[in-house]
Amino acid sequence: MTPEIETRVSAALDAWASKIDDQMGPTTALPELSPALAPHRMFLRWAVPLSAAAAVAAVVSTSVLLASHVAPVRTTPAPSPAATSQFSSPSPSPTLSHSPQPNSTTIGRPPPPDPRSFDFANATIDIPAWPSVGPSGAADCPSGNRRFINGRSTIGQWATVINPHIAYGNLDGVGGDEAVLSVACNDAEATPTLLFAVKLGSDGSLTTVGGAINVAQSRLLVILPESVRVEGSTVTVSVTGPYLGPGHPTEGSQQRGYQLHSNAFVQVSGPTTFVDAGIKVYADCRTPSFEPYSMTLACADNGLGLQDLLWTSWTPTSATAWATLYYNDNAPNHAAGKIHYLYNTHVTLSEPVLDRHGQLVWTKASLSQLPPGYHPGPLSLPSQPG
Repeated sequence: MTPEIETRVSAALDAWASKIDDQMGPTTALPELSPALAPHRMFLRWAVPLSAAAAVAAVVSTSVLLASHVAPVRTTPAPSPAATSQFSSPSPSPTLSHSPQPNSTTIGRPPPPDPRSFDFANATIDIPAWPSVGPSGAADCPSGNRRFINGRSTIGQWATVINPHIAYGNLDGVGGDEAVLSVACNDAEATPTLLFAVKLGSDGSLTTVGGAINVAQSRLLVILPESVRVEGSTVTVSVTGPYLGPGHPTEGSQQRGYQLHSNAFVQVSGPTTFVDAGIKVYADCRTPSFEPYSMTLACADNGLGLQDLLWTSWTPTSATAWATLYYNDNAPNHAAGKIHYLYNTHVTLSEPVLDRHGQLVWTKASLSQLPPGYHPGPLSLPSQPG
């Protein structure tokens, strides 16, 4: 028994004995006993109190025995009486739930509609503006909200037709997929095709996103509608060249990729230029040619021209080269004038148009340096045979 327990037991017994003495003093009488028990009067006087004392001792001994077999427990300060009683057990901490909590922005909101089940052939669709720069012939194609019936919408000579091949994918990163449509604008000759994306609303309406896809430098590109795919957030399509009018040949196809950025489609993969041998230039003022070695810029007297042309590009929108520029100073006159040369002249041909034979030819030439007396700006090239 530890000293602490001995002290507590001794104090308890002393208190008990004092209480017994107070209640059962020497004058306290016991009830009448039989003659046989009379000799044991003094024993009975103390038997009951002694039995109680024995019970107290037994409880104390049991407590000591249990204390000797239980590991010591680190004690903590008891809570204040206002919070809990000295013997109350602390309440267990609540178990944290790791189940996902519902998002207040999505509670009760239906899932976005799936455009794959939508009837685009019989719907009102906002057609983006067709390119208006260059000889594409597409500027007159109808744009804006067009009502399609069985995949066709007609205004005057133009019949806008939806291609049945439609690609789907999440292009804007917002819930729900977009549909990538291609529509052809047909008249008796021209058939340009426009590629664009639309988003289906919960009310069944269509919103065009990003404008036209197959446009480069304000020129409409010829596409193969059946090649359109959506890979992740990228629209991929085979492009064969710029649309330059009916019957104009195109080069081999290129695979190009486009993504939606700031509500506009930008090219993110594939080639960005074409070599278009279909565009020519009246280099000798009589016959159109492709990447000539020399050019006459003054058909009347050949007093201005280019020689030793080294071509660096020939695309649907421009052709570039380095050359030597020669000119006649006409001093005192053209016949007696002296020829001068300006080396390392950079040349850019632009603005192709169709001649009367249906041939596309360059009509402007911009030079990095000009002879004295010439006004800055591009020079005009012949657009018809001389």
